[in-house]
Amino acid sequence: LEDCADANDMLELINAAYRQVFSEHLILQYNRQQNLESQLKNRSITVRDFIRGLAKSETFRRLVVDPNSNYRVVELCLKRLLGRAPYSKDEEIAWSIKIATLGWGHFVDALIDSEEYQISFGDTTVPYQRRRYK
Repeated sequence: LEDCADANDMLELINAAYRQVFSEHLILQYNRQQNLESQLKNRSITVRDFIRGLAKSETFRRLVVDPNSNYRVVELCLKRLLGRAPYSKDEEIAWSIKIATLGWGHFVDALIDSEEYQISFGDTTVPYQRRRYK
């Protein structure tokens, strides 16, 4: 975010966030979160809060959460929000239990507020793929 000198840089950052969170190469107009984009452009929210908003959006829920099992959602969210695949089946199960007990919003908050997220991306960087594990 601190490297965004003009409107074009900000648009690139926003598009990178959509690609990372939604895994879409062509972002359709109706999937855009205009309110969140406006807040980010005005710098009233951080990139981290923008990512949180995208992950908690109705669009993300409709495209990613609802059609998948909790285990698949955990896998996708770890890849898209933390930039890595699950370390083990036990980790997938533990995060799935969080979804079931705390609900979707708290699961997203747990990922985005985690020390791992903060160390890896902070408040100003769009998440990116950091590691590959099979």
